[in-house]
Amino acid sequence: MTVCEEGKECNVGKVQHTKNMVTKLNSVEYWNGSTIFTYKPKVTAWKSNTVITHKTIKENKKVDYWKALEVPMYLVDRSDPYFPFYNSNSKTWKSLLAEETRQKKNKINTSGYVKVYLLKTKTVKVERIVEVKTTTKTRQQYFESSKQVKQDYANFDAILNSMGLGLDDKMLIEANYSFLEGDINYIDWLKGNGGVYGFDDISYDGDIIPGAGVPPQYMPIYLAAEKKYGVHWYTLAAIHSKETAFSTIKPMLSYAGAVGHMQFLPATWAGWKYNIGGGRVSNTTNYTDLNVIKAGGGYGVDGNNDGKADPFTLEDAIFTAANYLSKNGYSTDKRKSIYQYNHADWYVNDVLARSEKFKTSASYSGGSDSPELNPGSFIRPTTGKVTSGFGARWGATHYGIDIGLGGRSNVKIYAAADGVVHRSYLSSSYGNVVYIQHTIGGKKYETVYAHMQNRAVSAGTKVKQGQFLGYMGSTGNVTGPHLHFEIHSPAWTANKANAKNPALYIKF
Repeated sequence: MTVCEEGKECNVGKVQHTKNMVTKLNSVEYWNGSTIFTYKPKVTAWKSNTVITHKTIKENKKVDYWKALEVPMYLVDRSDPYFPFYNSNSKTWKSLLAEETRQKKNKINTSGYVKVYLLKTKTVKVERIVEVKTTTKTRQQYFESSKQVKQDYANFDAILNSMGLGLDDKMLIEANYSFLEGDINYIDWLKGNGGVYGFDDISYDGDIIPGAGVPPQYMPIYLAAEKKYGVHWYTLAAIHSKETAFSTIKPMLSYAGAVGHMQFLPATWAGWKYNIGGGRVSNTTNYTDLNVIKAGGGYGVDGNNDGKADPFTLEDAIFTAANYLSKNGYSTDKRKSIYQYNHADWYVNDVLARSEKFKTSASYSGGSDSPELNPGSFIRPTTGKVTSGFGARWGATHYGIDIGLGGRSNVKIYAAADGVVHRSYLSSSYGNVVYIQHTIGGKKYETVYAHMQNRAVSAGTKVKQGQFLGYMGSTGNVTGPHLHFEIHSPAWTANKANAKNPALYIKF
């Protein structure tokens, strides 16, 4: 603001900032993707507004007046044409002033004196109207917004997976949605991002503590069968849970004729050459005899090395299930092999949903390359060389640190600190990604582990520092296999506003 008052220099005031706070929407996540908003600050051009006002002021003004004074005759010059009026140009002016001073100091009898008038000047207050011109210049800050829309059905897919829905079910959902004139590309996204289930399989060489209700006493049997046949322990546990509720259903005989802990038809166990109808065998066929099984081409296995293969012996039943799945193509098509176990899509979906639950609720620790723990702080999330640091990269900002695979295989990713898994899903950009929330020294953080080959934890899982999260991979939008690791405080946001340089917290 500039104020110019008539007769004075203009007064230029200080710039005043008025804060008008607004709420900015940084990101929105919805069932089929997300939108990230970015804002660039701008300012408008200056606008001027001039207001003219008037005000009355009082100011000093010198005015002349005649002051009467009685003086002796000898001081008067009657020949002065202006007599009796005198000013500073008069010959007797100084004498008259001296007389004036004398009379002020002394009491003088002025009888017989002559009255004269002296021209004096005095200062008086007078009023004057002046113009005041006030010019106000204003401009405003505003934000130019842009948005990045990303299609990502990961959350939607996770919900459907939790309900045990298979690919056929998902295709039907998309067809119904499209019929209602909805815009959906779910199946296309699904085919490019991991198929029906986002979790890849995990084999771990360390300690595994089961969760989600898996009886821990069965783990050595599951793991031994996994090691021999390549069928994952959580798949065996899922079938065991589905068929006999972990051997708690008594007697373990079904209306369809299936028997034992893992519910095999006797003809499948001993060989279909012995089938007398409906998968049953005659009472004279000893389907636990290893020679009978070998001759019949059956799947029965002696899991505990007691010289027979009995479906009512837990080790034998689990080893036989692993053998059956392995020979039916488990390593190349897990869904197809489980379908051979029970020819129903609902059954396959149920088993897969259970296996995911068992796998991701277990705790994995120890084994090769186990990290050295550092309680109350962060540890390195994996081994390997840093291939890209935090900061500017390719004309943008790289909000984390990349650690490369470097020609290795089965490189483990670990939780950098104790915490709770906030999210675990398959992202179109981050691939298999896990978010963990931590509280360290009273301060909140969130770490991100992206592009993993698989995920060993699910949302809501409490994890300990050094706990296995998955293997390094190349899922999502990547140029090669690596771990992309981020630290945010207090929490991750879609626009990465809270990103911190991991190198400030961890020695790489």
